[in-house]
Amino acid sequence: ILWLLPVALAVVYGLIPRLAGRSLCRSNLAPLGFWLLILFGGWAGLSRLIGGPIPAWMTSTGVVSGILFLIPVLIVMINLLGIRWHGAKTTVQQFLIGGLSLLLTAAILASFVSIPGISAFARFTGVTASVDLLWLMGAVSFPLFGVLYLALPSLLGRDCWVSSLSGLHYWLSFAGLGAVAALLILDGLVAGLALQDSVVSFLNITSYVQPFHVLECAGRLILVAAAAVIAVNFTRALAADFLFPKK
Repeated sequence: ILWLLPVALAVVYGLIPRLAGRSLCRSNLAPLGFWLLILFGGWAGLSRLIGGPIPAWMTSTGVVSGILFLIPVLIVMINLLGIRWHGAKTTVQQFLIGGLSLLLTAAILASFVSIPGISAFARFTGVTASVDLLWLMGAVSFPLFGVLYLALPSLLGRDCWVSSLSGLHYWLSFAGLGAVAALLILDGLVAGLALQDSVVSFLNITSYVQPFHVLECAGRLILVAAAAVIAVNFTRALAADFLFPKK
């Protein structure tokens, strides 16, 4: 995440002002956000080692850094979400803005999970998996999809995307990711609280969370459908001249 997230942020910082035709809001805060991201991001992961065989000061530093990591994320929101758009948003803009919203969601959720009282019952459950999913498939993948939708027509020299498939890809991705992340959080909360109760057996816990797993499979099928849509759209974009030759 520490390497991929700056790549995604470079994308949104480069494309959003360009597409909107406006400069960054409070651009003087951007360098501060960059250095705070590097500083706190490098230590925040240590919060997952609470109770592990490492010095206590390291886990404490990880907890503090995980919470303070919200500062550079808020700077990103100030810089980019304050930019006003004109007209209807394109698929590229939807993916960029969607990536920012998922970045904020992932950062808030990760800061809560880093708190020792919450981490005690949530770190080995679906809550942690939900955070990782939001980072990778939301904050990172969504801006990169925006780059793909913007770059390919420029490389091919023609408008190659089917707009209806592009919009369907965005909404399926957003809905599928949101459903899976929400179900993982509910699954993790139920399992984590049950694990804290010594009376509840592990077999009973698995039966408690089974409905969430079934619904989670449905959410992942939506993500598979989104992948199929972008695959069809991408194949058509590359092979349009072969599939639909001009007479």
